[in-house]
Amino acid sequence: MGTQDETNSTLMFRFNHIAKSVVRKASITPVSIPRSFPITRKFSVSKYNNAGSSSDPTHEIRTVDKNSDLKVPTTLDKTARLFFLTEILRGMWIVLENFFRPPYTIFYPYEKGPVSPRFRGEHALRRYPTGEERCIACKLCEAICPALAITIEAEAREDGSRRTTR
Repeated sequence: MGTQDETNSTLMFRFNHIAKSVVRKASITPVSIPRSFPITRKFSVSKYNNAGSSSDPTHEIRTVDKNSDLKVPTTLDKTARLFFLTEILRGMWIVLENFFRPPYTIFYPYEKGPVSPRFRGEHALRRYPTGEERCIACKLCEAICPALAITIEAEAREDGSRRTTR
């Protein structure tokens, strides 16, 4: 039993030692590693420009200019933002604006939305009291049907009116 504990502790020591050496080696590696293959795909079929094929050795290395115009927020700016809560106040203002807007939804069967002046009613095939269809075969239904499911065949009658035959 004691030998197994010693073996386990020896293995743990070795794994711990290997892990520490890997971490040390990883911290020494350079910041920029030239790529020989693309990480992302482009939308074109043109050849990739490999970073390793560049004649400039500092092609992938980015440097930060100390005199750049980047404005770093000062402690006073951070404190003012914290105490005045400008982001929260801006968000609450938007909520307040939207709170008093009228709702966009309507209770449809009982409320109707605004109707265009060009609206001529719902499309329906109406009939005369005698049972005859009121269709005059203008073929507008056939022209506007998105599924092309309506076909109208018409002919002139004896009284001169045009009616559908099928």
